[in-house]
Amino acid sequence: MTTATLSVQAVFQFDGETTTPELAAAWLAKFRQLTVATASANAPAAPMAAGTNGEDRVVAQLRRLTNATPAFRDRVERLHATLAEIGFTPTLPEPRKSNRVPSYLSYVDPVDGRNVGNINSTTFYLMRRELRDELAGQPHVAVDSRYAHVTLASDDAVDFVIDLARRLKK
Repeated sequence: MTTATLSVQAVFQFDGETTTPELAAAWLAKFRQLTVATASANAPAAPMAAGTNGEDRVVAQLRRLTNATPAFRDRVERLHATLAEIGFTPTLPEPRKSNRVPSYLSYVDPVDGRNVGNINSTTFYLMRRELRDELAGQPHVAVDSRYAHVTLASDDAVDFVIDLARRLKK
């Protein structure tokens, strides 16, 4: 693995008539604290080496997805945990033409092997085509030519997907 270091230099100019040296120092200290915290939170997931087990790879993929859109992190993690609790198996998609893993997780019902849906960093796609027409017009649901999908922009949207998944699992 190759590592690289990025060095960034910034110049801040403060108005000496309205900002005291103490205020400028306090602002700079807070800025440094925020940039370090943001860099840590958005660190890329560890590469998914071929030798890692499936569960570790799913955790790495979930981290990759939640790091991509931190504002959706809590809702994506809650949906992931609940779908697994209900009995759906989180599964990594197979790489397509490149070796890069697609940016989503699938949730498969181990009883019948059907994929209930795929989650990316902001949206849950219901992969059962027969649901598209049934769900059209429901709150939180958008449909395209193939599937219904729910943007996880609120807790209500997550609850909608969870309720639907429980209904499908019965």
